[in-house]
Amino acid sequence: NNNNNNNNNNNNENKAKTKLTQCQGFCVGIFYWIPLRNLCFFGGVALFVLPIIDARFSSPSFMQWILSWYIWIFAVITMFIESPTWWLTKKAQLAIFFHARFLRRTSGRAFFYFTTSIITFATESVNATMFAGIYMMIMSLMMFAFSILAAKQLHILYEYMSGVGINDIGEHDDDNQSMMDQGHDMNDIENKVGNKFDKLDQDGNKKLGASALYRFGEEALKRKLSNAERYTIQCYLDVSCMGFINKRDWVVQFLASPKVKFL
Repeated sequence: NNNNNNNNNNNNENKAKTKLTQCQGFCVGIFYWIPLRNLCFFGGVALFVLPIIDARFSSPSFMQWILSWYIWIFAVITMFIESPTWWLTKKAQLAIFFHARFLRRTSGRAFFYFTTSIITFATESVNATMFAGIYMMIMSLMMFAFSILAAKQLHILYEYMSGVGINDIGEHDDDNQSMMDQGHDMNDIENKVGNKFDKLDQDGNKKLGASALYRFGEEALKRKLSNAERYTIQCYLDVSCMGFINKRDWVVQFLASPKVKFL
């Protein structure tokens, strides 16, 4: 009887863990599909408009005017970064990413928005701009969390190509030495990563874009990448800030990806 009771308890615990895991997976799946760029774009609009409204209905001091100009500049940068990528905004986005490389990464933009939101609280009284700051602070925390989850998806893509688990690579050791200790050849891994680029490059133009990443995501993850995931991974891989992924960036960035904790 005691053995039966123990087995029943174990079965109940396993079922509870399974349900919890399914619930967690469902919540994470929903989180992937949150339109972060659109939400941040609206936050940038709010940061641009609300200081104008505050200035219209109050008498700001000289220091508040200076802070408002900073907020306006940061708001314009935010709107350009997070606006839909098309011919009118693409050149500005790439220029911003090239001169401020940390903004390519979701974690870098999260830090930028968090810093901007703090500036909105540097006023003598409560105003409408503060609410935009609170909104962007919440968005920055969501983006930090998303950057961690997206990095895990990047690791899965790397493992799928290379056949090498992320845990096989030491945290603080030299990459080549660590891989050799595990019996892996870095040249072989580099060739596998490069060959995957060639297979995805169906047009033969030495460029990969969104459609190629979507195909690769479905192949490796067995599901469709969300737009936010695709954009985050594409920005990480496009280290040259050219608007597309070339083979050199593809290989170099994927080989460095096991060390990446935030995208």
